[in-house]
Amino acid sequence: MVCLHSVLSAAGIQWQFEAGDRVIGKPTINVDRIYIAGGKTVYALAMDGEELWQRELAGDIAAGITMDEDRLFVHSSVGLHALTEAGEEIWFFESPDRGPLVDGRSWGWGNEVLADPWGWYRSSPRVYGETVAFGMSGGVQAVSKKTGELIWQVPLGPVTADLVLHEDTIVAACWNNSVYGLDATSGEVRWRFQGGVPSSKGADWIGYQGFHLTPVLHDGRVFAGTRATYFYALDADDGSEAWSSKVGASWIGSPAVILDEAIYYGLSDGFAVMGFRHDSGAQTLFFRTESPVFAQPQVHGSRLIVGTLAGRLFSICLLY
Repeated sequence: MVCLHSVLSAAGIQWQFEAGDRVIGKPTINVDRIYIAGGKTVYALAMDGEELWQRELAGDIAAGITMDEDRLFVHSSVGLHALTEAGEEIWFFESPDRGPLVDGRSWGWGNEVLADPWGWYRSSPRVYGETVAFGMSGGVQAVSKKTGELIWQVPLGPVTADLVLHEDTIVAACWNNSVYGLDATSGEVRWRFQGGVPSSKGADWIGYQGFHLTPVLHDGRVFAGTRATYFYALDADDGSEAWSSKVGASWIGSPAVILDEAIYYGLSDGFAVMGFRHDSGAQTLFFRTESPVFAQPQVHGSRLIVGTLAGRLFSICLLY
């Protein structure tokens, strides 16, 4: 049974903060502070929205800020920055990151090589032990948390999704339509899963390439969707496929979320939210939203809160 509430009324605004440029990465909250990035600038705010400090960096920031102990790690278009809680730079690791690129002819835009118009996000730093790893246009890199010195790098395709850590394996979703399991100590490729592409006319379109969303790790499985219309459940130890689902000519639009025994995600051109049992892949939900869903659905009790590109917000109550 699915009960629906469409939320159309405006919520009361407690406070509002105007960043100097667009905010792409999600906010980071630590006890009594909120950290966000707008354009090239990192801001620290009190919980009432008061600005505590700001620091402009050399590159544009399109990733969420990661906090570990008393340090902030910020991935920008020129590299990885380590800052103190007061915004002072501790070290900087240079690593230019243009994100995924496309031949303009594949989109009908001429002969230039351009940034993929849908590849605006960047990989947030992932801290484990004394290491910080992050995806970038050339693959995945890992540096020392203390000094910023390079520990290892592995050349893959562009990785803009956040990395997921399963025991001692880093899971990286890549725009070359593959998911990789990397040794967290050395970066060695332990396994690679190659996603499928549609078999219909136009299947060679570059827009069908890419694991572009942050995977979800649950109960020893990695769940990840692609622009190629497929959603996969993979074994996190060896990358083997447990099950998969396919929709029509629609990208998987949003990262997935787990609620009880099912996993849910939004579609882009499919204008819907899908639900499947995460153990078997049996479908549990198809809910029409009439607009693309790119934002990750959120869980509140037994409800899914889903936002759409048209500006509508749905609260979907799932009762079985």
